[in-house]
Amino acid sequence: MWITPGELDESTIPYPQYRQTWREKNPDHEYKVLSGEDLKSAVKNAFEHTVPEVWEAMETMPLIILQSDFSRYLMLFLEGGVWADLDTTCDRPISKWFHNLVDYDIRFVGSVEHDVNNDSWPSLTSRRLQFENWAFTSDRFHPVLAMVIAHVIKMHFTVMYEGNLNMYSGGSDAKACNRLSVIDWTGPGVFTDGIYRYMNEAENREFVDIDLNRYNADEELYGPGTGDKINWRGFSGLNAPVIFNNDVCILPKSGFRCTSDFDESVEEYCYLTHHFARSWFPEIE
Repeated sequence: MWITPGELDESTIPYPQYRQTWREKNPDHEYKVLSGEDLKSAVKNAFEHTVPEVWEAMETMPLIILQSDFSRYLMLFLEGGVWADLDTTCDRPISKWFHNLVDYDIRFVGSVEHDVNNDSWPSLTSRRLQFENWAFTSDRFHPVLAMVIAHVIKMHFTVMYEGNLNMYSGGSDAKACNRLSVIDWTGPGVFTDGIYRYMNEAENREFVDIDLNRYNADEELYGPGTGDKINWRGFSGLNAPVIFNNDVCILPKSGFRCTSDFDESVEEYCYLTHHFARSWFPEIE
């Protein structure tokens, strides 16, 4: 689990009751909370002289939320592990996660965030079906994260070379980013795009549905044509995980968002709860 202690005073870190669930349920894991300076230092040390574009992007991102999103991909790419935002609680010990998927050599796990099946979806979410980025697991150097990192860098330098970085400075993070959504710059939108790209560029494409039944099987599906062989349709209506190439696991919406809203049949695949604190939103008027 991720966080570097650095000079952090844990008494000032929010959500101690949430963090305690991770410690109590995972006593054998190393638990780290990453400060902004710790993150920047780690990224600089790893990339400044090897892939300078990564460090330049990190250093010039005008908002903390952008750096926070970007750094989570970088840290798990470098070290592997379980990433979870501070506003999450652990519902099952990590040692018991994915216990029913032991027959697969899974190296990356993500979860569906939004699966909006109506014709007004463009006004509700940036992607017809989007993967969340508040929690995920990955082995070191997994190509999914390489794809995501590449997407972020391309987006960032496009904004920078157009001379538009200064327009995002000042004000709250959310308000400053209304010209280019955080979701599409470093957040779950670009995270989703990276996962799809990895799957579409794979030489072989093999899917295993743990449960072929989909909760929206009797519904008309609304959504865009993408031109890609692998797109939102392959993950819409999941009741159980889908395994791609014996390597990537995509969980249903319940996976990293355990709530009472889900049917008992999907509780088997609930691992943590996200409390949606949205700490970068408060200054919005």
